[in-house]
Amino acid sequence: MKKLIIVLLSLVFLFLLYLNFLHENKSNVDNNNNTSQVENSSNSDNQKDKNDHTNKEDDGKEEASTSENNVSSEPLIFNEDVIQDKYDANIQNNEPLTVDVVLPTYYSDAFMNDLKEAFNNTTIGFNRIDIDVNSGQLAQLNINDSADVVLLSALQIQDYNEEVLPSHDLPNVLRMYMSLLEANKTAVILSEPNAHAHVNLQNVLEDDQAFMRENDYFYVDNSRIELDDMYDYNQNVLTREAEKEVAKNIRDFFLQ
Repeated sequence: MKKLIIVLLSLVFLFLLYLNFLHENKSNVDNNNNTSQVENSSNSDNQKDKNDHTNKEDDGKEEASTSENNVSSEPLIFNEDVIQDKYDANIQNNEPLTVDVVLPTYYSDAFMNDLKEAFNNTTIGFNRIDIDVNSGQLAQLNINDSADVVLLSALQIQDYNEEVLPSHDLPNVLRMYMSLLEANKTAVILSEPNAHAHVNLQNVLEDDQAFMRENDYFYVDNSRIELDDMYDYNQNVLTREAEKEVAKNIRDFFLQ
């Protein structure tokens, strides 16, 4: 009897071991499946992140490329024959028309970008030449040898700022104009806006332009710019809005 009990207990023990074995195998299979699913999910997320990052990089490159492609290289048509002739000669040599822009310090650094955007063409380029003198002090210009055209400020605002407007010396500015012609440069006077909204400055602008018009000087008219704010007295520069209008008027003088 005792032997029978021992045998039965042994069988029960073996049966329990068997059940435990089955349970452990099932758990391992489930764990492996879960681990595989987590790994697959993680790999999928990582791949998605990589794809998103790649797509963003591609989008950025595409936007930059689109921005560059928006700049035209189509031939330009100028209002003045002498400028057109220089432009055509440069284009035949695969060179842009080069314009030196002689500016006082109250034109901000961003103004040159305004000019480039206004023309939006690879066949014309602009260089800034800084000056810090009034119209009576203007004595020489350090122009690049490669310049085809020189755009020279008439310095009306400079004279106002230095409180020498009653002595505004347009003839001296025009002497610089003539010296540029003698150096085989095409000269254009940049007449300025009434940035201070002052009647005396407006009178000087109108008198200058009447004289230049009657004597066939090339000049850009900015006297008709009317904005609420044209001068930033904190920074001592023209406002961005005023500079953009000046850039548009320069473009309108040059191009048809």
